[in-house]
Amino acid sequence: MKTDCISPFEVDIPAEVLSDLHRRLTITRWPHAVEDTGWDAGTEREYLIELVGYWRNTYDWQEHEAALNQFAHFRTEVDEITIHFIHERGKGPK
Repeated sequence: MKTDCISPFEVDIPAEVLSDLHRRLTITRWPHAVEDTGWDAGTEREYLIELVGYWRNTYDWQEHEAALNQFAHFRTEVDEITIHFIHERGKGPK
């Protein structure tokens, strides 16, 4: 992408990517919990199991993707790094 080129962008995650994520979340191998450490040894195991369950069974990516796409997304390149940004004009007199 050229450094002076700004192009529109839409969040669009292919269904096969989401299916693969669901499959990988389903087959997660959980480590043994280190007794009486809580969060001191990293993410608490029970919390992580609950979080992965939420992502696998409840989170609706298409709903959030649609909400994200309500904004004007763009991409450009700065110093050979692709930048994704949102440009929304303000509303009101100021």
